[in-house]
Amino acid sequence: MKKTNLLKQCYSFKTQCRIHINYVKAISDCDILEFNMRKFLFIIFLPLISYANYTVIALKGKVFFNGLKVKKDMILNTKGILKTASNSYVRIQDRTSLSYMNLGADSELNVETNHSKARPTLVSGMVRFIASKGKNNFVLRTTSAGFGVRGTDFLVLSNKLLNETEIITFEGQVKFQSFLNKKDSRLLKKNQWGGLGGRFGQSIGEVLDLPTDVVQHFAQLSSF
Repeated sequence: MKKTNLLKQCYSFKTQCRIHINYVKAISDCDILEFNMRKFLFIIFLPLISYANYTVIALKGKVFFNGLKVKKDMILNTKGILKTASNSYVRIQDRTSLSYMNLGADSELNVETNHSKARPTLVSGMVRFIASKGKNNFVLRTTSAGFGVRGTDFLVLSNKLLNETEIITFEGQVKFQSFLNKKDSRLLKKNQWGGLGGRFGQSIGEVLDLPTDVVQHFAQLSSF
């Protein structure tokens, strides 16, 4: 009799253990399923995240991205340096905002594409920015200043040796903001010029109204 009761207790204990193991396994399977679902949804929605990347629309001469020769229709989807040689230029388009940038000869642009707030930085040379419709904040910068735009067409020149930044606005308005002093900013309108650093001083000075012929000269110089 005692032996029978002992067998029943062992059988009951074994059954409970099996139930517990199956329960734990079921929870583990659910966790794995939930993890896989999250991973699946992340992969599905990753392309919808607004990361900056660019398409090469046109180019002339010698243009390089991270040391590799650039070709038309090439997609720039990694962080790197876009450089042009003498008598060369490249035109790229932001695939998210549809804005354009014309990088002039002997110029260097630091391109960031790995996060949603990535902003290109003109290290040296000249770049013309043609914004798409809509509001953009600090879409372009140099080592000393940033530019907030609203449906704007403007040109930025950066002298790396003298640490100078210049801007000429062709259309719309641009907020010219110094990185040295957050309170140091100017709002530039059509056909106006502003400068910072080097020969222009450590703060943004007087904004100048440019003659039409001067504006046209720089507009033609940066049109590709």
